Amino acid sequence: HVFHEDWVRFQLNDSWHHMRVVENLVQHFPYLVKHDPYGLHPGGQSIHTAPFYDLLLGSVIWLLGTGSPSTSLIEKTGAFFPPVLGTGVTLVVYFIGKELFNRAAGLLAAALLAILPGQFLLRSLLGFTDHHIAEVLFSSLAILFLILAIKSSRSQELSLKQLHRQDRTLPRRTLVYSLLTGISLGLYLLSWTGGTLFVLIITSFIFLQHIFEHCLRKRSADYLGKIGEISFLVALVLIAPAANTYPLWNVQLTSLIMSIVFFVMWNSVSKLMIRRKIRGFYYPLVLTVLVSLCVLVLWAVYPSLVDLILSYLYVLKPGGNALTVTEMRGISIENNWGDLTTVFYLSLISLPVIGYRALKEADPTKTLLFVWCLAMLLAAFGQLRFSYYFAVNASLLVAFISWKILEFAGIKEIYRESLRAQLGSSVVALAIVFFLVFYPHIGRSVESSRSERGPTESWHNVLTWMSQNTPEPFENPNFYNGFYSQTASEADYDSPNSAYGVMSWWDFGYWITYIAHRIPNTNPGTKKAELAASYFTGQHERSANEILNAQGTRYVIVDQSMAQKKFHAMIQWGGAVHSEFVEPYYRSQAGRLIVEKLLFYPKYYQSICSRLYHFNGEMVTPHYETWVVSFKDIASADGENLKELAGFANGGKPFATYEEALAFVEQQDSMNYRVVGTDPRVSPVPLEKLKHYKLVCQSPPEPETTTSMVKVFEYTP
Repeated sequence: HVFHEDWVRFQLNDSWHHMRVVENLVQHFPYLVKHDPYGLHPGGQSIHTAPFYDLLLGSVIWLLGTGSPSTSLIEKTGAFFPPVLGTGVTLVVYFIGKELFNRAAGLLAAALLAILPGQFLLRSLLGFTDHHIAEVLFSSLAILFLILAIKSSRSQELSLKQLHRQDRTLPRRTLVYSLLTGISLGLYLLSWTGGTLFVLIITSFIFLQHIFEHCLRKRSADYLGKIGEISFLVALVLIAPAANTYPLWNVQLTSLIMSIVFFVMWNSVSKLMIRRKIRGFYYPLVLTVLVSLCVLVLWAVYPSLVDLILSYLYVLKPGGNALTVTEMRGISIENNWGDLTTVFYLSLISLPVIGYRALKEADPTKTLLFVWCLAMLLAAFGQLRFSYYFAVNASLLVAFISWKILEFAGIKEIYRESLRAQLGSSVVALAIVFFLVFYPHIGRSVESSRSERGPTESWHNVLTWMSQNTPEPFENPNFYNGFYSQTASEADYDSPNSAYGVMSWWDFGYWITYIAHRIPNTNPGTKKAELAASYFTGQHERSANEILNAQGTRYVIVDQSMAQKKFHAMIQWGGAVHSEFVEPYYRSQAGRLIVEKLLFYPKYYQSICSRLYHFNGEMVTPHYETWVVSFKDIASADGENLKELAGFANGGKPFATYEEALAFVEQQDSMNYRVVGTDPRVSPVPLEKLKHYKLVCQSPPEPETTTSMVKVFEYTP
């Protein structure tokens, strides 16, 4: 699915953006392009991803190619990069499990993560050259080193006695682990613009642990504050040079600075209250007041930044058009079987047990695990994409409970003392763990890894044709890799007169850039997605042409998915109503409602997308292809309004012409009659020829059909 004879199929969409940036990077190493004229038309596109993932991959490729890597080396190295990083995550998870529990639990967690289906597997597959797997690696590394820093500080008895002796230095090992925590956190922040999430997780953990230690154990958690201060300061130093080069950098810097201020305040207040013997009951109240005052001061000084932070938090629960993107939808307890299967539900059992043990054992590492797992679980409920984080948490949680089952069955005694008396129960326990925890995932993971993702052969062929048979947008064919731009925004960039746009749905924008070396009018950054949706769902050629003229469009690409599955998303993005284009009709059977058929209304056929893909922009005159259905309005069990077919023995009545069908509907006393089409490829309504569009390329018909999957039209104003 990935390596073809003359090209590499990177997976899904964003991988192509990263490969575009990396490809330009190795031509101008070590400089990353900041504004890509090929990213969007008109105006180009500022690079909106954090820089480290591309720098890391580009550096590896540049070194392997001794400063002059070939295209083959660039693409093959890029394809292998995600599995390498994913393997690194499993190793990190082993060490986290080992430090939190024991070596056996660490092995179970690593083995489980290695075979889990779902979002983690997807983002570590061959060819999924996106920054997500780097996020998981560096965030997990930060947690690992933070755990080691906490354990080393406690084992070396960093306590109030040292503070009373004015010994405010951390033990050497704790200092090293704190530095490594900061480096990992900094690299994580430089890999994802939304990395403030983990700053909040670690800060929340230190906040809670301060309260636990002060209120329940009557001691200061100064060691945690010191670890946090050093770690966040190192992260701050790492990301500061990249300030103003990627989105949300100011949110990252502000969160680190404020957290450092919080750590100093919390330590100082704790020691002061202990020294003056003030009741611990007041400590959480004081901390809450101090944090609130700091936020209010920030809001007064920099209100736009606080608004940006609050809007960023809303990302955890998206709505509207964002829900048309699969990874933006949240998981649910009822419908998460296909992603993590049994592990998801077992992790929900294990999580409160970990919380109880954190309180009972007074172990801050368990508190960290609980806060980390809970935060990522809540994030995953907000967006499916965060499941690739939660896979790490779920593996650790389920490894813990699995080891407890095996331990209860006596496997530890067999391992240590070879006691045959425990053998039977241990075998049963092993079988339970294997079939409950491991076995359900194997088949799903294999099936998922075999799925084809990314541009099909049809798309690749059409875009290759476009690269060879359409005018160069910058006249010079070497400009694609020959340029390096320090321009940071569209405001500072003017497209030359030779540049033009290619209109398609936003999913395909990065493919157009990388494969065709042409400029899309919209891309997976979803900028101008509403405009593209309005164009493709538009009903009139004149208004559609006005959109293309404003965007400098010269070619339009449509494919089968746009006319079918993705058409629903275009309706949503365009602000239209689904029921104006297509609707399911039901029929009662054995007391249950079943979908009889999906029926299409005239607006679907009159849309620019349908007219181009299904009818090549040609005139259509239907003859006995126009249907009228009658229906009655019913309500589903949850109150949703539905349509049930009624009358007409065969579910509908055909008419010779659209005009006859329309006249029949207008003669009816009831409003429950509609003119419909039963096949998206056969229009029930007459269509005029699109005068400004010419079919210039289409992919070869698919096997056993006469349908071309992808079509290119040249637009002439």
